[in-house]
Amino acid sequence: MVSAFVQSLFSEHQCPDPDPPTDGGSYNWYNPSESNKTAHFGMEVTYKCGEGKKFQRKDGSLYLEKTLRCEWNQTWSPYNEVSS
Repeated sequence: MVSAFVQSLFSEHQCPDPDPPTDGGSYNWYNPSESNKTAHFGMEVTYKCGEGKKFQRKDGSLYLEKTLRCEWNQTWSPYNEVSS
């Protein structure tokens, strides 16, 4: 069981909802207003491109999906990229 103190620490470190995908992409996010949840520290969201599309890195190389993690400073940061 998680103590009330630990729960309060995590509840104070929430990220805004991640941006929705564009151009036919998808992500494993839910609608917080429907599920009554918020994005808290450590939570991850994975984006996938639409059919026949890929993400592009600054160096021009391509990858299939990317994961962002809610950080302690209440921002989303890149956590993992899955190459083809």
